[in-house]
This record gives sequence, structure tokens and C-alpha cells, in this order.
Amino acid sequence: MRFITNYELIIPLDIDNGIIENAYICTGHSPDFDEEFLDLSIGIDDVQEEHPMLICKENPKQQLLLYPLSYFYDDQMTRQMELYLYDGLERKKGDVKRLDFLNIRDGQKFPVTETDDNIDLRELFDAFRRILEILLSGE
Repeated sequence: MRFITNYELIIPLDIDNGIIENAYICTGHSPDFDEEFLDLSIGIDDVQEEHPMLICKENPKQQLLLYPLSYFYDDQMTRQMELYLYDGLERKKGDVKRLDFLNIRDGQKFPVTETDDNIDLRELFDAFRRILEILLSGE
């Protein structure tokens, strides 16, 4: 996993015509994210605003999309930034019964499950479930 040190974690904020114009740069040990102007061409079709990705420092064309394994949420009303990380699943008779994510905010961790009534996360759960169905169909 040493290769990962060559990458920066970014969260695109503004994307226009295949260019990430602004993003949070989430490297280091600071609890705050720094917003920076990037002007970075996107090499991945599925990149959307607020979907975390890794960018190689030496070659920015090397990009790895982390969504839906991780999801960034910036609550505009409370100005609170949250990160959701995939934390596991429960299967029953080969089907995915429940997805689990870990919500990280203010330095604390909170478990979140697909069964929780959270409309803001429905897109995340649905996207992750679609990918899992493709991966598990090969069993």
C-alpha cells in the first residue's frame, strides 16, 4: 500500500466540461479541508461533484474514483462536512440484505445502515447496491 502515498485525496466541488475547477484537498492531519482552484481534466467518466477521488501527485492523469466506497457530504445549512465510508454488508441466501457505512464528523464515528431513514443517503446506497449486484452476479 506504499503507492498510496503518491496520491492526494480530493473532493471535487465544481466540474465544468470535464474539468475539475475547485476541490477540497484532504491530505495531512488537519481537521479542516482546504478548497483550492485546480483546472484538472477528468480521466474518469463517472466523476461527480462531492464524490471523493485519488489523484496521483506526479501524474494527475492517474485518477481513482472512491465513490461509492466513500462519500462526502457538505451540509450547507449547518456548514458541517461529513464523510461516509463503506463498513460492511449483511447477506442472506446470496442477496445483500443490508449495507453498513461509517459516518465520520467532528472527529467522531457513527454507524449508519441502509435501513436507517435517511433520504440524503439514498443515492449512495442505491449506487453501491448496483455495483454489488454486478460484482456478486459472477458467483
